[in-house]
Amino acid sequence: MPRALIWSIEQDEKLSFLLNKKKMTLRGAAKELGVSRSFIHRKSQKMQSEIHFRACSTVREQAGFEPLAAGHPISWLAIQTPRQARLYNNHNNNEDLSRIAEAA
Repeated sequence: MPRALIWSIEQDEKLSFLLNKKKMTLRGAAKELGVSRSFIHRKSQKMQSEIHFRACSTVREQAGFEPLAAGHPISWLAIQTPRQARLYNNHNNNEDLSRIAEAA
């Protein structure tokens, strides 16, 4: 029976360093850390999703992980060009985005 793996924050940092700074492949990082490629793949995906979600706005966080419905105000505002966004903000006097999202 394989031994239980104890994964630490330091190993997360080392994995991030190997993949991002040294541009190592998943297979190379797995070999260096002594774990399977599939484990490294799952771990890197989880780390990436945490980083991505931290970059989201509070309104998007409130909407949750589920994909937004077609035509949702958050997605429409996200794809605007800078000029459209300026016009929208001036026209609506910087209306609160969360109120728009609740209406959807």
